[in-house]
Amino acid sequence: TDPTNPTDPTNPTDPTNPTDPTNPSDPTEPETKAGENETDPVVERIREEIEAAAPVKAGGSYVLEFTKYNGGRLRIRQTAEADRVRGVFFKDPGATDILVYCPEPAMKYTCAVSAYKAEDGTSKTLLTVDLTEEYQALYPEAGITKAVRREYTSANAK
Repeated sequence: TDPTNPTDPTNPTDPTNPTDPTNPSDPTEPETKAGENETDPVVERIREEIEAAAPVKAGGSYVLEFTKYNGGRLRIRQTAEADRVRGVFFKDPGATDILVYCPEPAMKYTCAVSAYKAEDGTSKTLLTVDLTEEYQALYPEAGITKAVRREYTSANAK
């Protein structure tokens, strides 16, 4: 891989084409034991909390610019109208996880990069953040087996 090439194939996003959450209707996926349905008030509260805490809302964007072989500069626009937040990201070549860090506002999380099939049949980038441990600690009585935030982007998967 070429660390000076911002469109490197191991780069999950092309810095000239920032990712943009395009499916805000299903950004979360809390699951609980005992087959509780989605109308469970605890599950709905968790879903709402995860969505509200998402660093990028619908219309916002990420720009990842590889400046080193394993990371670089990060700019996040939390909403379409918001100012850009600066930070850094780290991604080892061949890895599927990206570590995101912004000092202000304080953000540090790891997201897995994968793909999903868009309505037009193209493969787009999906960022997934595993929040299971955090929500198991917050809601021990809920029997949570999995809690993730999914950010469906408009960036082509590579």
